Amino acid sequence: MMRVSDFTIAVAFEPGAFQVVQGVTDDDLADAFDEAVEKARRSPNESPVLGAKAHMLVVSGIIRNHTWGNLLKVEDAQSALEVALKSLGIELPPAPPTRLLN
Repeated sequence: MMRVSDFTIAVAFEPGAFQVVQGVTDDDLADAFDEAVEKARRSPNESPVLGAKAHMLVVSGIIRNHTWGNLLKVEDAQSALEVALKSLGIELPPAPPTRLLN
């Protein structure tokens, strides 16, 4: 299951204001991908697996840089993981639980 962490980020439209959000780092996204690949008994060194992982991280980087800048929103990370795993015919693990923070 993908690890979700709490982060404090600056509020763009309120100088000096901050909020706590739940997000996923690239490392945690990659770990969730690796865990699903291992559970499916696929080799992490297969060309299609390496390609799907690389594509997922590029896409997540683009999304990340257009939202919070240093982490992914949980739903964006879950979507990137889903697309990558589906391309390999691997079942998506359960979504991580979320909670209201603010």
